[in-house]
Amino acid sequence: TLDVTSGERSHRFASLLPGGDALIYTVGFEGIDNYDDARIDIWDMRTGTRATLVERGTSATYSPSGHIVYARGGKLMAVPFDAKQARIEVLRAGEVEAVLLPERCPGRPSRSWTAS
Repeated sequence: TLDVTSGERSHRFASLLPGGDALIYTVGFEGIDNYDDARIDIWDMRTGTRATLVERGTSATYSPSGHIVYARGGKLMAVPFDAKQARIEVLRAGEVEAVLLPERCPGRPSRSWTAS
């Protein structure tokens, strides 16, 4: 449910976490120019509680590597995430830049990721 009293405008890009008991999603709110400045919250469906995981990011998903992966400013960001405790393990995100390869590149995926 939107918390309009705190200026929330939308909840978008929801992604279910392993186990199916929690959901991460993007929160758009008053005063941001684009979703790069949104935040990523987690909602515990068992307790009905929610908390902010990431300030300034959008379109988060959980990676089996144990990270929350999200976008900000045209870059792919990742933060270590403890899915059992539903919390970020380290506060500073490591950046990864997307490298687009030509569509007709035999034997290669259409995208690859390199650490910056």
